[in-house]
Amino acid sequence: MDGLLVEYLVANEVSRVRFPVRAFNMRIVIKVKTNQPKTEIVEKSEVWKVNVKAKPENNKANEEIIKFFSKLFKKRVRIVRGLKIRTKILEIV
Repeated sequence: MDGLLVEYLVANEVSRVRFPVRAFNMRIVIKVKTNQPKTEIVEKSEVWKVNVKAKPENNKANEEIIKFFSKLFKKRVRIVRGLKIRTKILEIV
């Protein structure tokens, strides 16, 4: 099957999602909880819930989100909306 297979942990269980090749430039909506023990996806639904280890100071949490999702998707990621709020829209390019 063609596409990009992404594996990630949700509540200590491995989840796998296959995105079709044409899915990139895609956008996902995330809700962020900062200053957590580790950076991880907690719940995946229409809005992905993400714990971030970094504090929301000096853009550190946003940088952590971009690094985490870039490694996860092995693609370039940018925050389209929500630089200063908890709910963000990410674009995977």
